[in-house]
Amino acid sequence: MAEMSISFTTGTGMTNLRHNNRELTEKEFNEPAHKHIKRDLSQNNIVIKQESLDEVYEREFGEALKKYNAKQKRKDRIITDYKNHVYHSKSLDLQREFIVGLGKKSDWDNLSPEMKQQAGEKIAEYIQEFEVRHPQLKIFNAVV
Repeated sequence: MAEMSISFTTGTGMTNLRHNNRELTEKEFNEPAHKHIKRDLSQNNIVIKQESLDEVYEREFGEALKKYNAKQKRKDRIITDYKNHVYHSKSLDLQREFIVGLGKKSDWDNLSPEMKQQAGEKIAEYIQEFEVRHPQLKIFNAVV
């Protein structure tokens, strides 16, 4: 495989999971924001992880939230829905999107399908290793 650089960027705001997972309606696929998607190649996407954000919040914070609420003497301090609490916070992010890229668009335009598959597998490995290196960060959706 030719040498390519790897880039790692983080987005702000909410992630469009339906776009990332290619779960769009016909009308949405025809919108300008989605015109770049080569739908016939979506079958080659590598799904690394797909969990609901609600499930992850419950798994990661459910027990701690119960303990926190049990200690509260004032009803206005009880948090009934931690995900909603974080969503309305001015200082916390509900979730954050990281985008891992390999090479430039021109690199990808010149790769064979086999090489693209191999590169996708390398990105998948990187993401799995990332989760091991950074256990404090929880990946709930990752698709190459």
